[in-house]
Amino acid sequence: MQAPRRRAGPLVWLHVGSELEALGVPDLIDRLRDEREDIAVLVTVTRRGPDELLASRLPRDADVQRAPGATLHAVTAFLEQWRPDVCIWADNTLEPLLINATGKAGIPMFLVDARVPERTGWRWFPGQRRALLRRFAAIIASDAQSAEGLKALGAPPDRI
Repeated sequence: MQAPRRRAGPLVWLHVGSELEALGVPDLIDRLRDEREDIAVLVTVTRRGPDELLASRLPRDADVQRAPGATLHAVTAFLEQWRPDVCIWADNTLEPLLINATGKAGIPMFLVDARVPERTGWRWFPGQRRALLRRFAAIIASDAQSAEGLKALGAPPDRI
């Protein structure tokens, strides 16, 4: 099966963890297109999916696929194929390989609906957690408690 081709125009990559986290994606796409009609949209899903229900709720011209696998080769191939102009990360799980590769590729990233990450073992790697949060150009916390928790984990206060 041939991989989907990148559409013309600026590409906004929306990364979600699950269908539940993707419920607001159609509205977000509408708001983005109110600002700029020519954007192409790619939605990636980490857990399960992409689900047909999610795909049916998105605009017809939005591409939906499973997020790249957890290998450097898969992530590099994904970024080279799609060449996104911006990434909106709406997944509470921070994936180190994907986030670091995206940052190194010079793709601006925005963390939205952010909560304190539910990653087991994070207390053992505070430097990595801090480095990942600093990859995001801006972080939109889901609430004030989450904002404080993200600051405590090392997110730059001026980006929240």
